[in-house]
Amino acid sequence: MKVLCGVLLAIAVLSAASPAWSGRAPNGQTPRRAGPNVLQSPPALGRWRASFLDPTTKLLRSNVVVRCVGTGRRVGGAFHTLRCAVTLAPWRVQLRYVALGRYGFIAQRVRVTRS
Repeated sequence: MKVLCGVLLAIAVLSAASPAWSGRAPNGQTPRRAGPNVLQSPPALGRWRASFLDPTTKLLRSNVVVRCVGTGRRVGGAFHTLRCAVTLAPWRVQLRYVALGRYGFIAQRVRVTRS
């Protein structure tokens, strides 16, 4: 009887305890961290607008500016989704930035405009 009560007690405690992953914060990044992440991915920017890259070095040209703004709910100062605008006059690429962990992300192009 005591063994059965001990087993039932252990099962109750284990089922009531929260899983380890539930205490983790959701994936999120600050707009300040998202800007350099976008700048460190020249292949994606080159696919969206070839003039962002120097054709000889395949690196970003000078004066490329990134500005990111968080969208949705803010959790601990970070956002899961951000809107970013990458600008090199006269072109602007607007993209949706989805955070994947601390430094990973997915960037989806929304539109390319000429100002």
